[in-house]
Amino acid sequence: MSKNRALKGFTLIELMIVVAIIGILAAIAIPNFIRYQLRSKSSEAKTVNGGIKTSQESFRAEYDAYVQVPAVNPVLASNRNTKTAWVVLACNATCNRANISVDQIAQGDCQSYECIGYRPSGDVYYDYDTTTRDPVGAMTPEFTTCALADLDSDGAMGGFQYGTGNDPLAASMTIQVNGRCTALNGNASCTVAVAPANEVVDCDPRAF
Repeated sequence: MSKNRALKGFTLIELMIVVAIIGILAAIAIPNFIRYQLRSKSSEAKTVNGGIKTSQESFRAEYDAYVQVPAVNPVLASNRNTKTAWVVLACNATCNRANISVDQIAQGDCQSYECIGYRPSGDVYYDYDTTTRDPVGAMTPEFTTCALADLDSDGAMGGFQYGTGNDPLAASMTIQVNGRCTALNGNASCTVAVAPANEVVDCDPRAF
């Protein structure tokens, strides 16, 4: 009798309790794990924006201006959540100190990330855009760079933005510079009133 009692297995109720506990733990752990993965992927935007910032400042130290990049790199896509190869565009040979002026876009001179010597290591999740204000008269050069992606494929874009604050009195100018990135990601959170200058800012922490 004692031998039969020792071989007795789990009851159905005990198994159901174990399954319920596993289900509860999974319901808590899986969303947190997915969010952790998305946060890990989003760190790319901070790294690349930071690299662009450093390269732009090095370029400005030599040329007294920032590089204007007219095209989104790699490609503007509304639902991109996979890595894409960075588009390498050679810098024009005419990109030099003498050719950086208010009409540099029309001249087609310094319009590539290669001009500032920046290229990310490997493919990227985010699309990147950079816009500048050239030094005109007494105005100080400014630039804004932003990143856009839909890592979780929910149709809501997540983005990061960095903007300079070299001329704190020229608020209207800075808004105009940042306006290009605001239009890019369709998120009003990325405006000067919300995004501090000289910081990489998450446009919407709830969106990936």
